[in-house]
Amino acid sequence: MKISLGAKNSQDQSLLGMKSASVSNMVGYKSSYGYNYGPINKLCIIMRWRAGTCLFGALLLIVCMVKLYLASMTQEPRIDNFDANYFHQTVPDKIEPEYVFSIMIDAGSTGSRVHVYKFSSNSVSAAPTLVDELFEQVKPGLSSYAENPQEGAASIKTLLEIAKERVPQSQWASTPLSLKATAGLRLLPAEQAENLLDEVKKLFHQYQFVLDESPVSVMDGTDEGIYGWISVNFLLKRLGGSDANQFTVGCIDLGGGSMQITFAPHEIDTISNSKQSFLSDVSVFNSKIKLYTHSYLGFGLMSAREASMGGPNPENLISVTTACMPASYNGDWQNGATKYNIQGATGIDNTRYELCRAVTDKAISGKIDHPAEIKHQSFYVFSYFFDRAVTAKLIDPKEGGELQVKDYINTAKDVCTDNKFDAENPFFCMDLCILSSFLEVGFQFSPDTNLISRRTINDKETSWTLGATFFLNERK
Repeated sequence: MKISLGAKNSQDQSLLGMKSASVSNMVGYKSSYGYNYGPINKLCIIMRWRAGTCLFGALLLIVCMVKLYLASMTQEPRIDNFDANYFHQTVPDKIEPEYVFSIMIDAGSTGSRVHVYKFSSNSVSAAPTLVDELFEQVKPGLSSYAENPQEGAASIKTLLEIAKERVPQSQWASTPLSLKATAGLRLLPAEQAENLLDEVKKLFHQYQFVLDESPVSVMDGTDEGIYGWISVNFLLKRLGGSDANQFTVGCIDLGGGSMQITFAPHEIDTISNSKQSFLSDVSVFNSKIKLYTHSYLGFGLMSAREASMGGPNPENLISVTTACMPASYNGDWQNGATKYNIQGATGIDNTRYELCRAVTDKAISGKIDHPAEIKHQSFYVFSYFFDRAVTAKLIDPKEGGELQVKDYINTAKDVCTDNKFDAENPFFCMDLCILSSFLEVGFQFSPDTNLISRRTINDKETSWTLGATFFLNERK
């Protein structure tokens, strides 16, 4: 092979021609101006070129596909071809939660009340979700039928028929039913209480609801306090929820025949200085909690009225003159088996509150424990504390509200005069004095102590029956 480099003379051309000829046969020889490729190098170059071409083609194909996809996503559907089910084609039907029902009857001293609870399970909490509640009541209380237990059972039948209508028939056989009697039956002679419970038990067996081994019973006062505390703190979301607050509230529940106080103590002194019978370990919603709880039997509002008038004494009619009512009042009253003839005291209008309060203080003084810690706890007060606060217009009848101990005291001072006496509510002065004595003398709250009183929380009744139902469902 001859390469001409433009030599100036023939000798130069001759020499270059000879040198070119001598090296032209060297495979892969590299000159200063270019390359001579051998077979292997040529093969590598061809392969690299083809690989590059394929890679470029693949990238081009991907870009085209992405553009087509984006174009299809942004294209609006034509209205004339719109399918009404377009947005629902891939959405599964909503699955309804499984509901369970429970029936709890509160046989109280002044009336019997049925609560039908509807629950759904909660996947994020140890506690169920309370969906709905039915509440109905009849009066008088079951204990009023001590001499005629069949009529007592008939009053409960009215409540059972209401519950039967509320629970779907398909779930009767899986719905637990229970009746728990409170202070009214606790105060009856044992034989009379048993006769009443036996008649109710016979009635229960006529229905298809689930009954445990003791479907009808007299509830211990301590259990009543614990169940009430669980109900309130559950409704406040202080128990069982994923966002449960460790700081629970205390509860004071004033019924007709007894009063319960329950709270979770935080101070060592409360635990070490309290009677062991006042302390209980409770397991609820996978949590173990120590509670201070006690039931004061005979210190409900009706019982405290009796204590303030020298009763009870079922054997005799009690005639009493009281400073809590004006001289113009003369009337009869009965609680349980004891009957009273009540006459208002004369000539003491300006001091009626002081004299009435002195009587109620005496009936209560020294009979109620008062751990120092309760002065620093938040307390909800219920039942007759709520009812009398509503009558006095201290709180809203539906929403309830916040108030202080001195609100009861000041209202008592205002109404315990002859010109404020209400013949339709003759015990109003006495009742407010009793409540003031419970709070100030019994529990030794200061007049400025804040309290909260509600009948419902989140539209659900603040009754011990809800707390008791949780344990009923566990045993089902």
